[in-house]
Amino acid sequence: SDAPCLRGMPETVRFKVRQILKRGLASLARRRYQSAGAFERDLEELWERVEGKGITHWALWETGRMHVLRALKANPALEYIREEESIYPAVGTMEDGSTLPIEEIIGRMVSADGFSALLLGSGGMGKTTALLRAAYLQKPEYLSVQPAVIYLSLYGWREGGDCYIKNRILENLRFRPDTDSMETARHELFRLLSAPLHAKSGDCPKLLLLLDGLNEALGDITPLLTEIRELSGLGGVRILVASRSEIAGLAFVKISLQPLKEAEVKRVLSVQGLLLPENPDLCKLLRTPMLLSIFVRTANDGGRQLLIDSQNELLDRYFAALLDKEVRRLPEDSPQRWSTEAALAYVLPRIAMLVHKRGSAVSDQTLLALIEQCYHRLSGRAMIKVFPGWIGHIADIRGDAENAEEWYGQIVQGILWRQMGLIFRDEQGNYRIIHQLIEEYLVETGRRFQRRFAWRRGLQTGIVTAAFLLVAAACYRGLYLPYAASHVAEMVRTPYDEALSETVRDIAFAAYSDGARQYETVTKLLETLQTDEVDEAVYEQSLRRCLEELKADTGGRVASALRYEERLLASGEVMPWSGQPLPVDDYEALAVLAGNRAEDYLTYVTLLDELRKDEGLWDYFGESYLEELSAFLDCDAYVLGKYSQTVLEPEFAAMAESDSEADQTWYHRYMTNLAYYPRQDAVTQNASDTPEKYEQSRFHALTVLRQNGAFGYFRSNTEE
Repeated sequence: SDAPCLRGMPETVRFKVRQILKRGLASLARRRYQSAGAFERDLEELWERVEGKGITHWALWETGRMHVLRALKANPALEYIREEESIYPAVGTMEDGSTLPIEEIIGRMVSADGFSALLLGSGGMGKTTALLRAAYLQKPEYLSVQPAVIYLSLYGWREGGDCYIKNRILENLRFRPDTDSMETARHELFRLLSAPLHAKSGDCPKLLLLLDGLNEALGDITPLLTEIRELSGLGGVRILVASRSEIAGLAFVKISLQPLKEAEVKRVLSVQGLLLPENPDLCKLLRTPMLLSIFVRTANDGGRQLLIDSQNELLDRYFAALLDKEVRRLPEDSPQRWSTEAALAYVLPRIAMLVHKRGSAVSDQTLLALIEQCYHRLSGRAMIKVFPGWIGHIADIRGDAENAEEWYGQIVQGILWRQMGLIFRDEQGNYRIIHQLIEEYLVETGRRFQRRFAWRRGLQTGIVTAAFLLVAAACYRGLYLPYAASHVAEMVRTPYDEALSETVRDIAFAAYSDGARQYETVTKLLETLQTDEVDEAVYEQSLRRCLEELKADTGGRVASALRYEERLLASGEVMPWSGQPLPVDDYEALAVLAGNRAEDYLTYVTLLDELRKDEGLWDYFGESYLEELSAFLDCDAYVLGKYSQTVLEPEFAAMAESDSEADQTWYHRYMTNLAYYPRQDAVTQNASDTPEKYEQSRFHALTVLRQNGAFGYFRSNTEE
């Protein structure tokens, strides 16, 4: 086992070497290899293990072990899984009323007469901890008579086919040459798991599958449940599924995680020199393992007893203690103190709101767009009104970052992920908040700040309204007009710099044009296929134009939009034409819209073309795919139209009524350009609902589109 050639080799390779040597050098002849063929087969298996190829029990064992260790190494938030003293005992109640430690329950599950189970518990009860701990405690020495353990999170699962779990298992394996497709790989996996392991102590499953967060899967989970039931019916599989609530249609043994006993809570606190809170409601909350852990950590970090009465107050103190702890690590008066505070107080709640809205982890690209907004808003006047403690420290918050991308690396990847462990990064490189309970708290925190920003905008609008009412009253009565006019002059807001206003207006219109052009080109492409006789030349030309449009780079325009927005907001308070403030959120959303959806549209158009190449597939999926894609595009057009109404139309309307010849010229130029996008213009004129309604309609249409069988077919028949 200590041979130099085995250093760094997977445990399954070392096991096979030991097995070969033990058999080949056995003292009794009958225990040795009886033929060269048998020896050759073992050597071939050894080489497959060295190369990591094959759908086998040992490959599943290696995958499961590697998966959990890689997650722990990549995420400081999970470091506690390694520390037994940091984990409170998890006890489950069986359906017959008996209570057992989770470890013992899992032992029964993988026995010869074992079962699959549903682990139930409210947020913070330790379901994820129990599953991750079970995966981590898998013995580091491979044994061919023990089940492999694989942990998979179902967080953010969206509606799709019934191969999601099998694909997640297979994505970390490497295949032999005769495994020519994912479909073949799934059949081989199914065949492997159909029978249990045979051992002297009795049969046991080849795989213990730990599925976390079934309640966090999105949409219709019927296909997911179908796959879970299918796998659980195999002789070589046991499944432990964690969920906040019971799941209809999943007839597994139900195990309910029990709150900690009050005596256990008191013991944990006493070891830390802490007292049980006097508030009985808070004592009840601390029976939840996660909240007890937060309570202990907050008290220890702050160095004092916690006199609090609610969960929100506990979390407020927790984040305050986190910040204090990080600041104490820094040199006195370090400027990093302010960037750390901004990461916790401003950026983290914004990330939580984005993740919560999407219902899934977000990519670097998506998160970078959000961080760009945060970065450029730092120089806005509203920021220091909402966070007055940051006056004079905006430069410290930005640190030495010369742009939003560098700031992203410092704030998100440096502080929130690696340093503080408040966000989790999955194997696909996507980010989410470490726990749903924390996410819910941060979302409410973010909404509170949003209300404060909105209140300030509303206050400014109210002041102007009051000013004009004062003028009207003074004019009507003919009294104190000079006095009123002088006060109105003080209260009317300063227009933005005119040159900057023109630039921002032009950028917004260009962004609208990009989105409108996308809508026009893709819908025209679909129209070429919605006829009885398709003109192939027209289709090919339309497809080529469509792909060129979707591959156009809009990144430079987005950067310009945010850069000029920052300068505009610093130059005044309202647009010079409409007299209204720039609607920052809608302007930023409009600026990035075309770039964000180009990649998705490219996928949908590429899939459309692949369907066209197969007559059978086109006859089966084509008509429904065209209808569902068209409906989705229309929803996107309404979203774009609504942004145009809020950002551009107030300026167009004011320019149309202006006495300035220059304004009139620009207005007519814009109207002429709009004529190039008649489909989008018609939608824009009819966009009378709220942005939230259109976003909801878009999400529903996208869900229907993704349920189309074409997606499932291509997912099943391509590796990518």
